[in-house]
Formats: sequence, C-alpha cells, structure tokens
Amino acid sequence: MNCKTLFLFFSFFVSVSAPVEARTPTSAPLRNSIPFRRLDDAATAALRQAAARSSRLEYGGCLFFQNGNYFSTEPTTSGSEDDFNIGCEIPRGARFVGIYHTHPFGSEKGISNPDIEIARRLGVKSYVGFLDQSLVMSFQPGQTRTYCRTGSRGICPQGFLISAGDVVGKL
Repeated sequence: MNCKTLFLFFSFFVSVSAPVEARTPTSAPLRNSIPFRRLDDAATAALRQAAARSSRLEYGGCLFFQNGNYFSTEPTTSGSEDDFNIGCEIPRGARFVGIYHTHPFGSEKGISNPDIEIARRLGVKSYVGFLDQSLVMSFQPGQTRTYCRTGSRGICPQGFLISAGDVVGKL
C-alpha cells in the first residue's frame, strides 16, 4: 500500500514520507477495514479493538477519510502506561482527520491537558477510550468546552487545562 507516515508523539508531531525507523511502533491501516459513514463510529470501533488489548498500556492510532468513508489504523502501543508515541501510515490521497487512544484502568478522568494540546496542535478530533468507565469520549478543538483544573477563571497555568469531553459511544 502506498502510504505516508505520520509520527505522533506526546509532545510534537512530524509528517514524513520516508520509511519508519525500526524502533518506532507504527500503526498501519487496518486490512479489510469496514468503512464508516461517521467519524465517531470509526473511532468507537477502533477503540473497542484497542480496549481488547489494553489492560495497563495505552494503545492508539489514527483516523482518516478516503472516498467518502472513515477508516482507522491498527491499534498500536509504545509500551507506556500513560502516553503513546507511534507512527501512523495513512494511505496517499486520504485525509488525516483524528487520533484515538485508550486510558487504562485508574487513569485520569476526562480529556487530559496533553490530549487537548496535541488535538489542538494537529487540528483534528481526539478520541479517548476510558476502560474503567467503558466510555468513548471526544475532544474537538474549538468546539469542546475546557476548564482549568486549578479553578482559575483567568489565565490557566500551562498543563492545567482539562475537558470533560463529549461522550460519543461505549466500549
């Protein structure tokens, strides 16, 4: 498959068309993936697959739009309990539209500050599967409400912005 690779890191994003380094886990487009008409449905299906693998490690991937349908990449982990650093292969001609990942049991409730920041930086919708609540929640930059964890009504200190998110499905 002719793909471009997007590297997603907890703190930054790089888009390349070169081969992926062997040590970077890569999430490839699902083979025989079912096309979805709605982005929320594609994300929920991907998170259900990720949840089946994720008891203590975060698993995640990318979402893309091609030929009028939404698809996901294979859930992948970088082996961490609280972040994910992966590359995603997106087919040429497809449009990158979202990211998804799990929050294992006992993780922070709601959409975390790093999740908000990466969604804003990438300009795409972010989906989180909360295993302990069996919920899929989303954050859409510029649409989903955020608040300051400190309760401040003024300027929120860096790292303290969070969101309750929007419930879009069940795991």
